[in-house]
Amino acid sequence: MARPVRGGRRRPPQLREAHRPAAGRQHPRRPRDALGHGRHGHLGLATRPLTPDAWRSWMLGRSTWAQTGHPEWASFSIRMADPATSPTAAIGFGAMITLANGGPLAKAPDYAEPSDKDLAVIKVEHRITSLAGNDGDVLPDQDDTLSEVTSRASAYVTTERAVAADNAVDPTVPLAAVPLAGGAASVPLSVLGVGATADDAPGAASARGFRAYLTSASGLAALRAAGLRAPDGAAPTDHPAGVAYAAPLRPAAVPLPVLQQTVQAWRGMHSRISSMVLVDASGSMNQHFAGGATSRIDLVRGLAGNVYQTASPRARSGVCFFHTCNELGTPLIERPTDLAVNESADAGRQHIDVVVQAMSNVTIKGGTPLYQAVREAYAYTLDEYDPGYVNQLVILSDGANRDTTSPDTLGQLLTYLNEAKDPQRPVRIICLGYGAEADMGALQAIASATGGRAAQVNSPSEMKAAVNLALFSL
Repeated sequence: MARPVRGGRRRPPQLREAHRPAAGRQHPRRPRDALGHGRHGHLGLATRPLTPDAWRSWMLGRSTWAQTGHPEWASFSIRMADPATSPTAAIGFGAMITLANGGPLAKAPDYAEPSDKDLAVIKVEHRITSLAGNDGDVLPDQDDTLSEVTSRASAYVTTERAVAADNAVDPTVPLAAVPLAGGAASVPLSVLGVGATADDAPGAASARGFRAYLTSASGLAALRAAGLRAPDGAAPTDHPAGVAYAAPLRPAAVPLPVLQQTVQAWRGMHSRISSMVLVDASGSMNQHFAGGATSRIDLVRGLAGNVYQTASPRARSGVCFFHTCNELGTPLIERPTDLAVNESADAGRQHIDVVVQAMSNVTIKGGTPLYQAVREAYAYTLDEYDPGYVNQLVILSDGANRDTTSPDTLGQLLTYLNEAKDPQRPVRIICLGYGAEADMGALQAIASATGGRAAQVNSPSEMKAAVNLALFSL
């Protein structure tokens, strides 16, 4: 991880990671990157690897640049290549979530009821605010000022060799490197697209010869003379001015299946979701679950708090409420917030805070005009479709369509959904039914009409499983 060094022109940074060679120089097991970080000394980690506790504190916002006397550096953020296409970035991402978890992940993080470790893992992806087109475009430009460097990112995930090469040409802001976890990793040569894995494939013989040369005494010497670490982690013999190398760091082998699992985890966590939430605000939502002291609406509010806590700042959220507004059963469908990006400005606050506040302030009363509310909310969500997201309408209800003058029927609603849904603008409906009175037959039919899911919650203890099934199984 490369970090800018404060104080103008060159101040010798510390390079503590073992990194992969520069692009175009491959060998059988390539030492790979750690994390290249932005401001010398302020993490207190410029000369030693990151620890799980320190990394988790930065991910959770308990450690901040403001605490170091630099509020102008804003929130901690990360720039890297896309882990889906870059082995360097994939290894970096895997190391960062491993650090946040305090060890290798045995399962996906819990989004519904996250522990500190779960939340830190989730926040790693949130902190990655900038993806470069390739590994060569990760680091800032040579002439960028400190303000320009830090406004783009706090940390740059790259390789030791990239940091050394950047510092060697006397940039305006030199970089210091901080190791991720053990500081070095390697991947099979086949992952890098050099030669082929099949013995009889074109290029296989050349690849075998290349591997043989790079593991020979002359090949190892050539790597180190080029400023690259050898496969055993030995430091280069060509030391660019102002760069201090760590002792040999034997790289940990990262097999192809592990790399593929890391990429899969990245793709799942990086999926952007746009969720319009339609909440049943009828009087029955004040009822408690059987044998408990928790009301249905309190459970919904707790769910919202957890879900919005783990939602990406770049996800989209909005909320609608439905109930009847008088004794005649006149339907009232309210939309106190639009569907917008969570971190966007909304009345002087972040949009996500406005959504959470609306959930807290809603008045619970009246009947349940479910079918009319679904029709209107689906039409709005479809109009607000964004192709950069997984678009969904989430329905939270505890009852059947009743005590309302709305003329909508289930058959009419299903006909509408089948006619309105657009393969070019897919919007799925997710339904969570609360309590035994929830009309799960209707909710399941509504969800199925759009390729969505439905789940029932009969007690607070069932909430976690239902939420994970309905909302986080993309």
